[in-house]
Formats: sequence, structure tokens, C-alpha cells
Amino acid sequence: MKRTILFVITVCLCYGSFVNGHPQTRRNQTGAQQQTSNQQKPDQANKPPNTQTTKARATSPDAVTQAMVKALRDNHLTGGSTGLFGAMDLEGDEKTALGSAPGDALNIALATTGEYLSDQQKLQGLAMFAGFFMSRRPLTPKKVADYLARFRIIDKVTVEKWRTAMSKSNESSNSPSLILAGIAFHDFLFEGGQWKNGNPDRAITRLGSLTSDAVSRWKAAVGSKDEAYGAWSLLAVDSLFVNDTFQQSVFDAAFPIAQKLLSAR
Repeated sequence: MKRTILFVITVCLCYGSFVNGHPQTRRNQTGAQQQTSNQQKPDQANKPPNTQTTKARATSPDAVTQAMVKALRDNHLTGGSTGLFGAMDLEGDEKTALGSAPGDALNIALATTGEYLSDQQKLQGLAMFAGFFMSRRPLTPKKVADYLARFRIIDKVTVEKWRTAMSKSNESSNSPSLILAGIAFHDFLFEGGQWKNGNPDRAITRLGSLTSDAVSRWKAAVGSKDEAYGAWSLLAVDSLFVNDTFQQSVFDAAFPIAQKLLSAR
């Protein structure tokens, strides 16, 4: 009997402890949850700027203008005759590094495209290819090797895709060999001697989305009707594209500022 009474008392005490402690536990959990919730709510003043504000700041006309002018400067193609005569004046290590690279590049381009050039056209091409290399001074063996490697990985299919994309913006379609050289010229498409991201498709998509209006106005601002590659420099300006589609309105806002900067140079 005594044992039964002790057992009942023990059960009652334990049950009472559980019942009394459960609401306390719930209160503690609720308080902890509220505290966690409060900690998770950032102060309004410390919130990062929203995406639209950040995007607007990144694509402000001044920022786009600076990017456009920089891309033009970085991707400017040295004139053919200037490049040829400049190459003749090289001495020492630079002359050794250049070697027969302009002629090698021309031969690679002709072999890739299957294009036939007269002797005079070949001389013009050689001058242009020399200009390509001379724009990379000071020349080093690695630089020359990287640039020649680019000529080797650009196939005929890529050249034809590029020509098609150029025609969409009414860009003049030069000879396939010169188009190949123009592609190889643009550093932003490559990592050393290899395609950036493994292929040229992104740049081709961007080129195809350029408008004839933007291309013609930009070429006029550059100041040389022969500088087809000036228009290609737009491809390097990330803020002019959304999902690799050209944004005419962003270009329109930045162009007048860029035009003033270019006319003042």
C-alpha cells in the first residue's frame, strides 16, 4: 500500500512539473522566435540599394560614355601603312619577337578563308597585319605567339557568322581575311590565344543586335569612314547590352557626351 501511494505521488509530481513547465517552454520559444525575427529584420537605413538603383547608376550616360571611349582607345586599329613602316623601324628584341609574324598571320587567314588576293591586295593585307602587331608594343615573343594562336582558332564558320551579324547593322562587309584579322584584334574576346568563355558566340550575338543607326553615328564620331573596327569596339561596352542585346536608348543618352569627347581629342 505504501509503495502504491509513493508511486502515485511521484507520478503526480512529475506530471505537475511537465504541465507547469510546458507553458514556460512555449513562452521561452516564442520569445526566442520573436528575438530572432527582430534580428533578421535589417534596419531600413542599412539596406543595400535596390537592383534598379544599382543598374541605373551603372548605366548612367557619363559612365557609359567613359566605357565607350575607353573601348575605342583599347581596340583602335593602327593604320596599315603606319604599321608596315613602323615594323620596318623595329630594332633589337622587338624586331626578333615580331619576326615573320605579319606574313604568317596573313597566310593563316588566307588558308582559313580560301580567299584569293592579288599581289597588291596581299601587300595591303600585310601592311594591315603589321599594324595589328605594332599596336601591341612593346612586342614580346609571348604576345606575338598569343596573337598568332588567335588566327589559328578562328575558323571559316565563325568568319561567316561574323559577316552575317555585321550585315544586320549595315556594317560594310570587308574581305573574309580582314574580318578574321578584325576578330583576332579585339582583346576582350580572348584570354591570351584562346576564346574567352570557350567560344565567340556571345560577341556574335552582340554584333547582330547592333543597330545601323548606332553603328553609322559611332563611325562618324570616330572620324574615319574606313574604320569599320571602330564600331566593333561597342561590343566591349557591357553597359550597352542587356542579355547581350543592344540597348539603343542607353547609347542615345551617352552618344552626345562621347561625341564631344571625341571631337575634342
